This record gives sequence, structure tokens and C-alpha cells, in this order.
Amino acid sequence: MSSAEIFRRKIITYIEENKDPLIKAAFYSDKEVMNIMRSLTERWERSGFQGVPLDYATYEELKILAEKAEYYKDAPRETFLRKIFREEFSD
Repeated sequence: MSSAEIFRRKIITYIEENKDPLIKAAFYSDKEVMNIMRSLTERWERSGFQGVPLDYATYEELKILAEKAEYYKDAPRETFLRKIFREEFSD
């Protein structure tokens, strides 16, 4: 299995298949993740919505997303709540 496939598997296992909505919320609210996902969604749209957005990630984007997924899967729930509330009420 290539390292790109290992990164993909981590993202899917740690985030997409995770039953805890706080983990998903924390991951997807991360500013770097949001920027990458925006780019992936644009590429996916330009390709006629074939496959899934993750199919259009570069190696570097997959690496960043996998690192973030690994971080968020183990962070305490309180970290997620603080992060979400801080971002929500900082405006």
C-alpha cells in the first residue's frame, strides 16, 4: 500500500467512519482542513462530481489531512468543545 493510500485510510477511518460528531466537527472546522476541503470540492465539481472530493487531493494535501485526522481522533472532547466555542464566539 502506498503512503498516499495509508493517508487516505487514516482520514476515512479516523474521521469519516468515526461515530463521534465532535471529532468530525473539530476536524472539519480546522482552518487548514477547511481550506484544503474547499479546494478539493472545487476540483471535484470541475470534474463533474466523479468519485469523492478526497480523490482529487495531492500527496501533500493527503498528508496534512491525515496528520490532522490523527490529531483530532485522540484529542480530549473538551479540546473540541473549547475550540468550537472559541471560534464561534470570537467574532
